[in-house]
Amino acid sequence: MFKILKIKCGIKLQAYHGGTMTGKDIQKVMENASEICSLFANILMANKRPDSKFDTAEKINHLCTSFANAFVLWDGAFSFASTISPSQDDIVQYTRFATAAVFSRVNLGCSVTPKVHMMWSHVAN
Repeated sequence: MFKILKIKCGIKLQAYHGGTMTGKDIQKVMENASEICSLFANILMANKRPDSKFDTAEKINHLCTSFANAFVLWDGAFSFASTISPSQDDIVQYTRFATAAVFSRVNLGCSVTPKVHMMWSHVAN
């Protein structure tokens, strides 16, 4: 999996483990999320264990697709959030992306962090 991050995104192993996978590194992941998650699914399927709750190709594909979708939704939200002098339509689109991204995140079992709360509840204003 680390090789995929390095080859597809240019992210080095130490950046991931050092807690610096933010900014440009995470943008690279979001831009390539569908392809990366598909490759991760292949790795997980090749190494699945019968005692795992992700013991079938269907479950693994669903999980990886859900993560890819969450990345794409956050990418859209951040894109609209960085728009200078946004139109009312931009704000509506941002709200749609942010709301869908938050629900996607929660459905994956991730918590709503302060940053996520700010994106969801305060950025559009």
